[in-house]
Amino acid sequence: MELKDSLMEIKASLMELKDSLMELKASLMEFKASLMELKDSLMEFKDSLMEFKGSLMELKASLMEFKGSLSREIKIFTVSAIAPFAKHIVEK
Repeated sequence: MELKDSLMEIKASLMELKDSLMELKASLMEFKASLMELKDSLMEFKDSLMEFKGSLMELKASLMEFKGSLSREIKIFTVSAIAPFAKHIVEK
């Protein structure tokens, strides 16, 4: 009878272990799902950053173009502003 009782206790312990393992499996599956959601969010964030980088590159190009245009305009203005004085000096 003691052997049977011991075997029943072992069986009960094994069933508890099985239940615990099933709960662990369920928790791990939920954790995996959370990780997948995090991965998706990070990929979306990465895509947003890449779009932002593209926008910054376009802004940089526009600013460089503006800088070049401004430089040309300053040269034209400088020449236009100095020309009358230079002409006056040359005439003297």
